[in-house]
Amino acid sequence: MGTSGLADQRVLIAEDELLIAVDLTEAFEEAGAVILGPVSSIEAALSLLENEPDIHLGIVDLNLGGELAYPLAQALAQRNVPFMFSTGYDDEEISLAFKDVIRLTKPATGEEAVEKAESLLMLR
Repeated sequence: MGTSGLADQRVLIAEDELLIAVDLTEAFEEAGAVILGPVSSIEAALSLLENEPDIHLGIVDLNLGGELAYPLAQALAQRNVPFMFSTGYDDEEISLAFKDVIRLTKPATGEEAVEKAESLLMLR
């Protein structure tokens, strides 16, 4: 892969589906990112967020272990960490507070996630 806007970027992956988590991890590592996680619960993600001073991007499964991940999304937003939701939810199912968050629609590939992430980081 060529030069990526993700080189050395610290990416938090919060995903509870193992195959998706592995695909995302491999794609982001190939793009040169440093992976934090993957974690499969909101609590684990919040703990990681609390203990890692430098997080550049978050990939958040909107439904983590049967819970909506809005607390994690809020925590990322408060730290000004750009993030995107990885979800199969429709627009109407997403809280209005997060309607403008970029979404990676499942099933998506790790490569698609990398492309969206690079675009998201360029918007900063």
